[in-house]
Amino acid sequence: MLSLQRIFWICSICLLAEGVNQAQVTAQWRGPARDGIYPDKGLLKTWPDKGPELLWSYEELGNGFGSPAVTDKQVFINGEADSTSTLFSFNLQGKLLWKVSYGKEFTGNGFASRFPGARSTPAVTGDLVYAFSGTGTLACFENQTGKNRWSRNLASEYHGACNDYGYAESPLIDGDVIYCSPGGPDAFVVAMNRFTGKTIWTSKGFGDTVSFTSPMLIQLPARKLLVTMSNHYIYALDAGSGDMLWKQYQDNVKLKQQCNTPVYADGFIYYIAGDGNGAVKLKLSPDGGSVAEVWRNPLVKNNFKGFVKLGSSIYTGDKTQKVKRIDLTTGQ
Repeated sequence: MLSLQRIFWICSICLLAEGVNQAQVTAQWRGPARDGIYPDKGLLKTWPDKGPELLWSYEELGNGFGSPAVTDKQVFINGEADSTSTLFSFNLQGKLLWKVSYGKEFTGNGFASRFPGARSTPAVTGDLVYAFSGTGTLACFENQTGKNRWSRNLASEYHGACNDYGYAESPLIDGDVIYCSPGGPDAFVVAMNRFTGKTIWTSKGFGDTVSFTSPMLIQLPARKLLVTMSNHYIYALDAGSGDMLWKQYQDNVKLKQQCNTPVYADGFIYYIAGDGNGAVKLKLSPDGGSVAEVWRNPLVKNNFKGFVKLGSSIYTGDKTQKVKRIDLTTGQ
């Protein structure tokens, strides 16, 4: 997350890439596989004594927390101007190419008003870029011009119910489909045609509210799964139909701040909750229709800091403000 009054900066570590070319998706939340792993080459092995060289900065994004999406030609980031959702596009030299507004941004009430602004990371594929506002507007733009192709307020159309701090999900694209979570009783998750915004399917709610978590996909021989978290569950939908396949309840949830995208590898799903169950390893059945818990470590709780799986370990920050390594076999 970036600070409230954001200064967007690029330094000479390498490009601050959220993703690189893989199939058609070129930039999105946590990279090509949504697992936080940077697959390209050229990162610095060591940093200069005075830190990486600042190449450029931009100081007019307004309030927000969202990360940038970077392609080989452009940088895209959500911002806020006068309580309005605004998508910014820069070239790699830091020149502002265009900015376009697409609805009201989250401002909050009571304690939540301390955290106004943009929340989501754009998704870029082909010649289109998609942005999601904190009040539930999903919009599609031409990435060269900023021209609006379509826009829908999912919160109002699907009677969505977000949590007290707005929508923070980063939309997920798969081929011609884009997925998003309005949180409505009859449309908790929706799949839409990404070229037109037309609804493909809706998935009914299950008595919970949407979290900040951005979904991920698992391709199995039998089916494709969409896996994500609500405030009290990790759950999986059939990505082709929206049917619920399974869900696991989060015990003792207090803060309702599930933010971390789950990770899948070698038949297992890993997730880390902000409170509730903590760090968990699930065994996914071969057909994706069920899961079984392998281990749980409730001492590792992580609201916002993300995690990565590298080799036989998980690396994560947690509420104690420390970086921790978790053994994949034992959960210790």
